[in-house]
Amino acid sequence: MVDRVAVSNLALSIIGEDDQLVDPLDDTKAARTIAAVWDAVRDEVLRKHPWNFAIRRTMLTAVDGYAPVNDFTHLYTLPPDCLRVLDVAIGGTLTRDYAIEAQGLLSYGPGPVGLRYVSRVENAALWDSCFVRAFACRLAWQISERITGDLNRKAAIDRDYRLALAEAKAVDGRENPPEPAMDSSWITSRITGPSGIGEGSGW
Repeated sequence: MVDRVAVSNLALSIIGEDDQLVDPLDDTKAARTIAAVWDAVRDEVLRKHPWNFAIRRTMLTAVDGYAPVNDFTHLYTLPPDCLRVLDVAIGGTLTRDYAIEAQGLLSYGPGPVGLRYVSRVENAALWDSCFVRAFACRLAWQISERITGDLNRKAAIDRDYRLALAEAKAVDGRENPPEPAMDSSWITSRITGPSGIGEGSGW
């Protein structure tokens, strides 16, 4: 099973490092360097694409007492694990009449609001194998200079990362069939299910 240690060791092997981690909390230069950047690199690569394994759906709750600004009448709190908003549905219909700002999601409608988003998946065991490779390459790029002292190595690792990311995106994108033209009934069934908001296979 893939875990944080396995992914870390893959990144170390990419930069040509022989020393391997046994535990993420090892008191070694490699372990400390990886720990310092792991979360930021993970979130960066997750945001690059709507990865199937990371997509979540939820219903948002309006914030009470919000004072309208710039015609936006309602504020909704985004999930704490939300890294990237993919789709928003207001009252059962997909819409672009919203804005993502520091406070959360601003909209013109009272809802209900459905959200489809890329989530922060911290458990490496849940990652797609192609994503693992792309992430390991990006992690290797981030740690290579500090661990190896070789600045020139980063250019080659960056090429490997871009290739791995492109392949991972392509494989991930082919797993789902093309979506049909979205008429109102299709949108409603995806978001509300056959009998109400949040039911069925929708939001």
